Amino acid sequence: MNDKFEDIAVKELETMVALARTSGASNGPILDHLQGLYEGLGWQARRLPLNDGGEPRANLVIKNSDSPGVMFDVHTDTVPPGSIERWTETDHEPRKLTRKGDRLYGLGSSDTLASGAVLNTLAMQGRLPEGTAIVYTADEEVGAIGATHLLADGG
Repeated sequence: MNDKFEDIAVKELETMVALARTSGASNGPILDHLQGLYEGLGWQARRLPLNDGGEPRANLVIKNSDSPGVMFDVHTDTVPPGSIERWTETDHEPRKLTRKGDRLYGLGSSDTLASGAVLNTLAMQGRLPEGTAIVYTADEEVGAIGATHLLADGG
């Protein structure tokens, strides 16, 4: 990867870490970001609400063709941050992406928001092939609830 790709991906990861929330909390802010990004690129995006009586959460299905042949799945939730005092690398702010040397620190940055940031960057650069779908699911960290709903919705 060249530096430009890395810079864009890190900036995207910074946004995603700031917007992601723990399981059970609304994932609306991160979905707003993702939907706007992909629709701006000409992709189709559709939200599928969970409708389970909890906070408003949804899955987001994004595709660049009517009949995708490959699908990526990224979840939008994180585990709870735990003790804020232990977040020393981020100045005790778990949702602040921090780079130290060749490492990135931030809640959800290695599971799985970095994967999403890479996919988003590839899409922004037009480097994902026609026939690609990306599904951003809710509540993976507490039993793959979003994926279960996606399958029940015929996803």
